[in-house]
Amino acid sequence: MDKNQLALRAKCGLIFSPGAPINRYELFAGRVESIRKVVNAVTSRGRHVIMYGQRGVGKTSLASIFKDIFHEMEGLRIFKINCAETDGFHDVWRNAFREIPVIVEGGLDDLKQLGKSSIEYRLDQLFHDEAITPSDIRRIVQTICQDDFEVVLIFDEFDRLAEEERALFADTIKDLSDNSVNTTVVLVGVARDVIELLQEHESIKRCVVQVSLEPMDWNELKSILTKAMAQLYLTMDDAAIDLIVFLSQGYPFYTHLLGQEATYCAIDDNRKEVTLKDVGNGIKSALGSMPETESAEYHAATISQRENSLNSAVLLACALAKVDQRGYFSSADLRAPMKVITGKSYQIPQYAKHLKSFSEDESRGPVLHKTGATRRIRYGFANPLLRPYVILKGIAEKMIGGDLTEWITVVKPETGKGQLPLFT
Repeated sequence: MDKNQLALRAKCGLIFSPGAPINRYELFAGRVESIRKVVNAVTSRGRHVIMYGQRGVGKTSLASIFKDIFHEMEGLRIFKINCAETDGFHDVWRNAFREIPVIVEGGLDDLKQLGKSSIEYRLDQLFHDEAITPSDIRRIVQTICQDDFEVVLIFDEFDRLAEEERALFADTIKDLSDNSVNTTVVLVGVARDVIELLQEHESIKRCVVQVSLEPMDWNELKSILTKAMAQLYLTMDDAAIDLIVFLSQGYPFYTHLLGQEATYCAIDDNRKEVTLKDVGNGIKSALGSMPETESAEYHAATISQRENSLNSAVLLACALAKVDQRGYFSSADLRAPMKVITGKSYQIPQYAKHLKSFSEDESRGPVLHKTGATRRIRYGFANPLLRPYVILKGIAEKMIGGDLTEWITVVKPETGKGQLPLFT
């Protein structure tokens, strides 16, 4: 491999980012409407943001690029704080105040020796070991944020806090909004809806912009690839793009991972075009780069003492089944993919016990979530990121036969949400 190839490989590693959030706007793609909502909230005094969605939809990346978007706005400072399970309300705000470099009167040299920010020092002086309240936070922030200094505080992984700690944030946001403090609070967390993330949201409904991040649609995922290729001065053929977008199932993590591995293959072969073959060759290395979570879940779900167990085949059929808008499928939806995978026709009673095990057996996860009444039961992956992983495993282990283009029915982008119904 020559020097130019190594340099291009390094650049590819920076542009595709499966292992870390995107933090530069020029590397970000999609989410235009969500970005508009947050920008409008930040530039409107008294407005705050609650951003929520499933794991892997790109919440942290979206939160991370706002510092880059607003960096030229004079007097606006953006700080991102990560929440931990062990944090209380007081801990989270102390971490926030550590980030804000505001100088109070006197004692600056002493503060540097103590290793504390001035506002953290002020917090210590005012409250010592007493419990801090939302109104205390409002008074401190009100002191910091005058007309020429506005702060945006992004609290990421907000869902990790205990419910009672999260409830205090609702009171804080209401107090900040009622007093028109020049500060925007952005809460970011994993949740199916805003109630799950912040049950006390009703009291602040009028002053909060709700941003729900769904799995990305076809065009958004495609734009990640085309934008990356343009910056690398490479091209990717349509079949390769279609395959990566399909395999991603709406999750940008997989688009970045598969796009990166496929591009590495083309670079190593000293070619300027990424092809369908590169995607196929990159799948195994992509699986090896996956977080342990999905690998462990897959292993627990499919492990069996029996040599001819159908566990892997049924789970793959679940991953390939046609789903509704919520990502759920019925047991009948598995008939067609089971025939493609095994070459045999299976009726529902022959794999019903597997669905029961996947959704009820704690030793297997459970990997599926079951909803609905008898005869109308539907299933969905408990961890949505596991679904693409199962499909990748099926390809890598040759459980799906034939050329990749033969079993993927490409539908137009308007069909929606990056999910292709393979079997109709």
